[in-house]
Amino acid sequence: MLTDASDATGADLDALLGQIADMELLVVPGPQGDPQALVVYRRLDAYAVEIEYLAVAPAVRRQGMARALVNRVQALEAAMVVARTDDDAIGFYRDSGFQCSASATDPRWPDRQRYICVRPHVPLVRNPETDSSSVEWVNGSPAPVQVAVVEPDLA
Repeated sequence: MLTDASDATGADLDALLGQIADMELLVVPGPQGDPQALVVYRRLDAYAVEIEYLAVAPAVRRQGMARALVNRVQALEAAMVVARTDDDAIGFYRDSGFQCSASATDPRWPDRQRYICVRPHVPLVRNPETDSSSVEWVNGSPAPVQVAVVEPDLA
């Protein structure tokens, strides 16, 4: 499954396993104990984690496992979740509550359009850190506001 998420095989897969050895790994086992889904992620700082690899076995795709893993990561880490992806998975991230925008090219996949996707952690948005030396608010700290969803205006 890590090959599906990374395109790595053989020696490249062995090298990848070494690179992710210090990262967190969650696996969804199937009835026979075989992995059906996995997520590899790392903590960026006190407020965010980044998903490095997310994969679901073809036989069980579109059953909510990937979203459940993302939810579990966010619940376990109590943090904003960041992911970088390409056109293959951008719809999943948007449908899962991430805000996505174009990102720089990734040297692992130089021919693919890349995106950075961010899913806020609501408690951090509602109660922002105000006295941390690692956070600098521009124009003051954010304040909660009412959001209205309205019909689009063609003008």
